Amino acid sequence: MAKPTITQCCGLWRVHNPPKPFDRLRQSCTVVVFAFCSRMRHFSLLLIAVLGVIGFQPQSGNGAKILLVSAFPGMSHWLMFEHIIHELLRRGHELTAISSYRLRTDGANYTDRYHEVLIEPIYDFEANGLPMELFYKSQSFGDPFFKMSILWKLGLETAEHAFESANVRTFLQREGLTFDLLIAEQFVQEAFLMFAHKYRVPIVTINTLGHADYIDRAFGLLTPWSFVPHFMVQYDDQMTMVERAYNVFLSAWDTYNRKFYYLPEQRKLAEKYFGAENATSSLPSIEDLERNVSVVLVNNHIISSRPRPRIDGMIDIAGVHIRKAKPLPPVLQNFLDAAPGGVIYINFGTFLRSSGMPQETLAVFLALFRSLPQYSFLWKWEADTIPNLPPNVLLQRWIPQNDVLAHPHVKLFVSHGGIFGTQESIYWARPILFVPFYGDQHSNALKFERAGIGLTLQIINVTVEDFRAKIERIVQEPTFQQSVNRLSAIFRDNPIDPLEEAAFWVEYVVRHRGAAHLKSAAVQMPWYRYLLLDILSLTLLVVFSAWWLLRKLAKKGWSVINHRRHFRALSYIIGCAVAFTALGPPAVECGKILFLVPFPAPSHWLWIEHFVKELLSRGHEVTAITNFPAKEAHRNYTEILIDPPYDIPYYFPVSDIYDSKYNSDLNNLFLYWRVGISTTQYALENENVQQFIEQDDTDFDVIISEQFYQEAFLMFAHKYRAPIVTLCTLGHANHIDQAMGLVTPWSFVPHPVLLLSDDMTFSERCYNFLISLADLVIRQLYYIPQQNRLAQAHFAKIEGPELMPSIRDLEKSISVILVNSHLSTSPPRPTIPGLVNVAGAHIKPAKELPDDIRKFLDGAKEGVIFFSLGSYMKSADMPKDKMKAFLEVFRNIKQRVLWKYENEDVARLPKNVMVRKWLPQSDILAHPKVVLFITHGGMFGSQEGIYRGVPMLYIPFYGDQHRNALKAEQAGYALTLNFPEVNVITLGSRINELLTNPTFMKQAKRASELFRDNLVPPMQEAMHWIEYVMRHKGAKHLKTRAIDLSWTQYLMVDVVGFFALVVLLAAVVFYKVLGLFLTPPKPKSKPKTRDMMLGMRKPKLN
Repeated sequence: MAKPTITQCCGLWRVHNPPKPFDRLRQSCTVVVFAFCSRMRHFSLLLIAVLGVIGFQPQSGNGAKILLVSAFPGMSHWLMFEHIIHELLRRGHELTAISSYRLRTDGANYTDRYHEVLIEPIYDFEANGLPMELFYKSQSFGDPFFKMSILWKLGLETAEHAFESANVRTFLQREGLTFDLLIAEQFVQEAFLMFAHKYRVPIVTINTLGHADYIDRAFGLLTPWSFVPHFMVQYDDQMTMVERAYNVFLSAWDTYNRKFYYLPEQRKLAEKYFGAENATSSLPSIEDLERNVSVVLVNNHIISSRPRPRIDGMIDIAGVHIRKAKPLPPVLQNFLDAAPGGVIYINFGTFLRSSGMPQETLAVFLALFRSLPQYSFLWKWEADTIPNLPPNVLLQRWIPQNDVLAHPHVKLFVSHGGIFGTQESIYWARPILFVPFYGDQHSNALKFERAGIGLTLQIINVTVEDFRAKIERIVQEPTFQQSVNRLSAIFRDNPIDPLEEAAFWVEYVVRHRGAAHLKSAAVQMPWYRYLLLDILSLTLLVVFSAWWLLRKLAKKGWSVINHRRHFRALSYIIGCAVAFTALGPPAVECGKILFLVPFPAPSHWLWIEHFVKELLSRGHEVTAITNFPAKEAHRNYTEILIDPPYDIPYYFPVSDIYDSKYNSDLNNLFLYWRVGISTTQYALENENVQQFIEQDDTDFDVIISEQFYQEAFLMFAHKYRAPIVTLCTLGHANHIDQAMGLVTPWSFVPHPVLLLSDDMTFSERCYNFLISLADLVIRQLYYIPQQNRLAQAHFAKIEGPELMPSIRDLEKSISVILVNSHLSTSPPRPTIPGLVNVAGAHIKPAKELPDDIRKFLDGAKEGVIFFSLGSYMKSADMPKDKMKAFLEVFRNIKQRVLWKYENEDVARLPKNVMVRKWLPQSDILAHPKVVLFITHGGMFGSQEGIYRGVPMLYIPFYGDQHRNALKAEQAGYALTLNFPEVNVITLGSRINELLTNPTFMKQAKRASELFRDNLVPPMQEAMHWIEYVMRHKGAKHLKTRAIDLSWTQYLMVDVVGFFALVVLLAAVVFYKVLGLFLTPPKPKSKPKTRDMMLGMRKPKLN
């Protein structure tokens, strides 16, 4: 019996064409209304109701007034903008567009909401020194330095041309205009960003050519040139030493010239055209405007760009211009339908005219057509006709490319390698013969040739034989079609339609007035601080000073070795230095999934259980290693129970936590490591788990593991040869970055256990550096080897230890990490494809409360305070003096208190307090009478409080709780009270402040709005990526090459050393040569005679 597919398992879930959020609402409403009206048997009412629901169009609130600038005269660029404009107009927004091209309305009437400011006449590239023949004859357009120089020249000329247009000048002079947002193409037109200053609006940019270094800098990232090639160079992310040196030189040259030549020229244009109404000195710099960009929509997809670091606000929307194929004009439809051997489609884009090619090149094309009579050729040709045109060729001035590529008879696309056409060809699974000319086309050709979907042909000195051989090879060898089919499946496999994603983020910036929370503190950070060079300099100074002092003391006869105290200090310094030097940073069938959750914390399981249930509801088979039995049986669910669970309170008493034993940062880290090793060993020694390791032979499709100090369990992935998805319960951490090929920038990313923000002082950065370094060293030299030993001890029965991978290798093989984090609660930090935020996945619509609790809440005239310290910390174990303080404060407030208390028999319990051993926390927080949440600050409870919009009083104890409290307090919806400070006065004053100051409730509602504002529901996002890994057999394309780089290569220490050596040698040679020219010649001495020499040796007379 055939297994059901994902589509069959998941109902409305569609992989390739996911429904828009409101589609399901309209479908559901239609069904409800139909059922209701059918009972009434009034056909007219039924018809009106159904039409009303179908015609319902979602609005994003009040339509925004948007100024859109697409000043670069590239038709292919504008075609991408057109789709975004149409979507924004469909959503009810009003747009004013500065562009070289008119909007094609396709019958839609937007005259009242769309206003054009046309740049007339369009900039003429050929009239300004770029004749078409030059592209067919010159090899200079392949040189990255030449390409960047030409790009800057064109950018300045086209920007000035646009500003000089009469329509644009008139628009600049108009008064009284107001806008809510500026959307601008981020493609050598930076002076137009000054519109954001003129109208005081946030900015969204669209980068048509994909990611670039200057985009990274604008968002507070430093591009790692060690594995991210410059966008104009023909390298991938696996570069040799020489290639990395060239990439560094080109990227540094680009950065320097852009900053000191190109941007100042754009600034002059801005001053010229915006300075009339503003004092020139009051205009911001272009770099400041770029740093103020809220969101950049990038024409990028994992298929066309190897994984690279990015940050919140950088959104990939590749494929936004690709829509469902429309019917072709009859002449094209008939030609394609009648091609018995298939069609080869030739198009060199909207800028490069085929009709401008030299005669000798044209002769090669015509000879090629005649030599392949079995194929039909469809060629975009901008002139009327060609003499002696072979009968198997059809010429067209304009061709609807997307619709042609969708035709099943198209066998091959001969393309210049522009990114838009390449994306369309991959989407429709057509192999490509690349004929690159300029810009990013050479690098596109290289990347996709290496991906196996085509070959590259150099147009200069092209021959018929070479041309024909490459066409025949692509068409006849099945590997090319297989490779493009694979890439097409990946390209189509998105959790949401890219056009809808683009519109969502545009509206997100409008809704949140610029979305300042998306900006990292690193945006304003100088490069030497970002790279921690100031801290490294201080470290070197301290080490050198210590070495100098000890040397001086040793010279004075002071024996360092005999002073054990000082010797241990010196050994520690040397040991840390040595350790640091040694370290290196299509639809799928329902799957069989192994879920690994050995950590015995109820709160963790309650979170993970939601993922298990959702996978079961989608038809997957799940086997789980867990401490907690399911409440209800499921035919597709198998448990491997760790029974009895590890008793954490016995080995790590709650009384120690109440006594603040784990308040220090290093103690927190060691607590995690000790608990992790103990619980892992306990779980692996469990009889059920041992039996499962030794006897189970299930063929699992994916391993899902909680990534919480249980790393030895990753060895199950090796046992079953299955890909890994992990769930990181506590959010982002440095070791997660390392597993995915990122080096965490400690300059603005604080360690998870520290009470620091992303805007740290020098001393805070020093401390963050030391704790992060200690974590890195101790984890790699102590903790991970312990987990390795556990894995080898318990999995060695399957195969010898010498055949088993290390834990580090298993971590590097993780395909996707689902992180319990959200951009509204964590400062932006570098991320990479494969790191997916799913915070809030466990939060569901509130269920009905038990009667006694509901009545208690409903009857609270002054509101209710909900008090819970989580599943591990028990209020019943609280010291008596603290317990007395809580009861006294609760007795003297007007509000009712609902308290999770594990012993319901409380002496002298106030009348306004209800205690229960267990409470449905999320459902209670959803009740409108709840006005305050007193919490320990656990991640899950914090998220539920934020989601429900309830102010909080944090009483943190250990782990991430202190940092959660700090972030909440900084966001303005919470206060913090450390447990040792709890008394009647402090507790009462904090509660009173939270209840009487309306700012806390206002900020809580604001935080809730941000937390709920997601493009895709987090659980749906999680399911997409789990199934994505199964569909794509581990999704190796999500992995960056950086995971295989040593830290010296990642940080380019070898390249910097090479350049330093070159500079040093050049300086030495220069000094020697200069010495030869500047040293005066020695005077010639007279030859000494024998007598003179003898005279010199005569002794002096007394």
